[in-house]
Amino acid sequence: MHGDIRDWVRTCTACQRAKVHRHTIAPLDTFPTPTTRFQHVHLDLVGPLPPSQGNVSVLTCIDRYTRWPEAVPLPDATTPVVVQAFLQNWIARFGVPESLTTDRGPQFSSHRFRQFCAQLGIHHLQTTAYHPQSNGMVERFHRQLKVALRATDDPIHWAARLPLVLLGLRTAYRRDLDCAVADLVYGTSLRLPGQFFTPQSLGPSHDPAEFVTLLRSAFEDLRPVPPRPREVSSRSVFVSPDLMTATHVFVRHDSPRRPLHHLYDGPYPVSHRHPKTFDVLIRGRPHTVTVDRLKAAHMESPPSSLAAV
Repeated sequence: MHGDIRDWVRTCTACQRAKVHRHTIAPLDTFPTPTTRFQHVHLDLVGPLPPSQGNVSVLTCIDRYTRWPEAVPLPDATTPVVVQAFLQNWIARFGVPESLTTDRGPQFSSHRFRQFCAQLGIHHLQTTAYHPQSNGMVERFHRQLKVALRATDDPIHWAARLPLVLLGLRTAYRRDLDCAVADLVYGTSLRLPGQFFTPQSLGPSHDPAEFVTLLRSAFEDLRPVPPRPREVSSRSVFVSPDLMTATHVFVRHDSPRRPLHHLYDGPYPVSHRHPKTFDVLIRGRPHTVTVDRLKAAHMESPPSSLAAV
């Protein structure tokens, strides 16, 4: 009887929706390291921002190999504007990437954006909802970009300050790369305002053909540097064993909620399990949800005392 009471209390649906015993924290993972420049690009949007020169948003792009950033001011964040900005400011300069990672924003989930990627032969990867860590490279760049724009003498006119802010970020020394991102893209350091440096001799000039040969040789020796997950040392991994066998799960409600609203939604049936995500049927439709938002649902079963009769 004690076991039946324990199981009955454990399967209370209202209690499971309202209580948090311990959040699921899956082990950190990363994308496969690209083998060449501009092969894998991360895309995202910043905004809405205060209007500046008719712009209210910024399209951000990061090359996973070199960490080269682009930030394009946008008058709005609709799909046609985003597609045109990416085409003119990235593809026209660096070519078509093989892979493209975005979140599940409406601009990137639209039929037009999927059609755009299909026409250019781009493999479009989308992160799971409410899990910005999946696009962490561009999210970290957002922090740097916002801090730099706030530090300018006139942050309200951020669109006019953006080009010089990007110059600073591209030429800043990075310990993980042991160089600036501009060095990996251009094969040499960009010249910065001369008043910051002591004039130096540029050395003997090279024939353009010889310079191209040296540059190609240097790029052949390049090796990709995988991103360093800073949270590895402090992140406490926890995945409940029940989650690996549960037929149903609760999904954490991460969007803004009303006071006293349940913390979890569900329970929902599990259709497939993957190392970092589960496929869950929500109102009859399949949804891919990150493990970090899930909690095993304990469903009612016949009491053991009755089953033995």
